[in-house]
Amino acid sequence: HYPELQIVFVYLKNVKKLKFPEMRKERERKRREVQRQQNITAQNLLDKVEKVLQKYSQLKTRLEKLFKSADKILDEILGPSSPVRPSETEENNNWMSTEQLGITGTYELEIEVTPHLTGDEAHKKS
Repeated sequence: HYPELQIVFVYLKNVKKLKFPEMRKERERKRREVQRQQNITAQNLLDKVEKVLQKYSQLKTRLEKLFKSADKILDEILGPSSPVRPSETEENNNWMSTEQLGITGTYELEIEVTPHLTGDEAHKKS
């Protein structure tokens, strides 16, 4: 509505740009600080993910040992030569399946967690 005011406003904006380069420097410094904080936060998150992965790995190892122990105990109870599945010829013998014994599932545990960024990749980005 008032073109004079617009012209004055544009003039003031230009004066501000000329007069206050230190303000721009300050803004830039703040922006860099925020970026640095975000990088630190991202690194902390990656470190936490890494710790969780290590815990999972330890847990997986412990469970695998546990399952091996369970296998040994089952071998002692059922005899080491007892088949997990009867062969076709023995199908009508008095063989109890693992399901009848209440043993179900397989003794294998796969835990895989893949973070989007490894520590090295995160460093390259910063």
